[in-house]
Amino acid sequence: MGIDIPLISIAMATYNGEKYLKAQLDSIYAQTYKNIEVIVCDDCSSDKTVEILEDYSKKFGLKYFVNETNLGFVKNFEKAVNLCRGDYIALSDQDDIWLPHKLSTLIENIGDNILACSDAKLIDEKNNIISESFFQYSNKPINEELTFEKLAICNYVTGCTVLMKNKILQNAHPIPLNISYHDWWYGLIASVFGGIYLHNESLILYRQHQDNHTGAYHYAASSLLSKIFSQFTKVHFQKRVEDGKKYVARLQAFRSYEHFSLLQYKFLDELIYYYQSWAHIGLDFKAFGIALKYRKELFYRTPRIFRCLAILRTLFM
Repeated sequence: MGIDIPLISIAMATYNGEKYLKAQLDSIYAQTYKNIEVIVCDDCSSDKTVEILEDYSKKFGLKYFVNETNLGFVKNFEKAVNLCRGDYIALSDQDDIWLPHKLSTLIENIGDNILACSDAKLIDEKNNIISESFFQYSNKPINEELTFEKLAICNYVTGCTVLMKNKILQNAHPIPLNISYHDWWYGLIASVFGGIYLHNESLILYRQHQDNHTGAYHYAASSLLSKIFSQFTKVHFQKRVEDGKKYVARLQAFRSYEHFSLLQYKFLDELIYYYQSWAHIGLDFKAFGIALKYRKELFYRTPRIFRCLAILRTLFM
């Protein structure tokens, strides 16, 4: 009697990706886990992306669809995921390189969790290693449970490392309007409806270049003291107001979802008030109380020695 090997669907969204696409597809078809299908949705590319997809369709059976109008990368990913038939779905960007054992490792370790993700090595345009660990590079704590509260504040789930069970779609789709990143949304939903397994081994080469929507370039390095004391300048306050508006918009998009608990909605409301307070000048004891209450989640990148200063700042602006 044969062993049933689950089908893993790989959902990829492409847009003008000809430069790195072949290397990524080659790494997918070189996986040690062989029961896969590759579903690609192209978002109106103007380069040779579709020609490459057609070539891999003939060679390997890749299935691709070309959008009639540009959907944007979040809705394009949602479309690709909806076309997947597998019991498991892996998310793929168009410009990375997967290590051969990526899929086999994640499916062996996902267990009862609904989503699994891993660390990644960072590479540049020429495949040179920037960092052996994206987690360390971006100063994200590891070996901790990824809770709803943590995921609402910061995205710990890097989409190109994700393997998730198809049943997550029952709660995750349709993705609400104004969600900025599909992987963030899947991670938030997984934290509530099934749990997340975080694998600390780097299973992909995560390419960094100026066209990335997210990635290591979004974690610009600066000295520790400058990070702390820049928070008290006029320039920082102006940026703080603009960032606050973005955070509020993101949280309001999360809040538009209808199936969180009352406690989770209360948490989102507190965060919305906290970030709205960034536009105010003067004493705000409520914002200070929220910052104190959720200090570990809000200031996870701030060393403990400076955390009190960061929290105190919220009392005044």
